[in-house]
Amino acid sequence: MGKDLWGFRDERELEKYVVDIPETILKEQMDNLGDKTGYNIYGVSSLMKIKNSQIGYDIATVFELMVPALDKYRKTLLIVYSKPESTYPVAITVGNSYEDDMAMSNPKYICDNTDEFTHALGEILQSTDTLNLIAVLYAKAKAINNE
Repeated sequence: MGKDLWGFRDERELEKYVVDIPETILKEQMDNLGDKTGYNIYGVSSLMKIKNSQIGYDIATVFELMVPALDKYRKTLLIVYSKPESTYPVAITVGNSYEDDMAMSNPKYICDNTDEFTHALGEILQSTDTLNLIAVLYAKAKAINNE
């Protein structure tokens, strides 16, 4: 075997770079939501390739709320726009579907680092609108599950 000229040993060494990227932070919050609601509601994400070059980003991570008891109802909470080759900047839209964003993107947040991203995400997840949405979905899921 020839020389290994890569600057890392293996994937375990690369894992340290994954900790603070937006996708990992989102996944952690999705897991927290499931834990806090007894998995009556949990977060799911999907990655979309952006077809509109005017957006300025190449991929969209769509964060949806999933409610299994409501026939797997899904509601988009937020979308994070990024470029595959860089961690930041990212743009975040709130409450819009991917299709709506493609027609007219108007990000609520532009984040240039992890601190800005976690602050913006905290504002979104702790907002009155988000808390009301979670409460209504939870109540409906529990009512159906208790029948």
